[in-house]
Amino acid sequence: MNREQRIHEARLLVLAYMQTEDVSKAQEALDKWVEEVKGVDDGNYSDEA
Repeated sequence: MNREQRIHEARLLVLAYMQTEDVSKAQEALDKWVEEVKGVDDGNYSDEA
């Protein structure tokens, strides 16, 4: 599974737990998603001045 697929899977888990109102599982899934997307360039930041 590549990185993009892992990010997508983690996002789906966050949404699923939010829909079932399982707050602790949603937070856990969100934390995992945050770890997956760390360092992804969103295009709004450039370290070139």
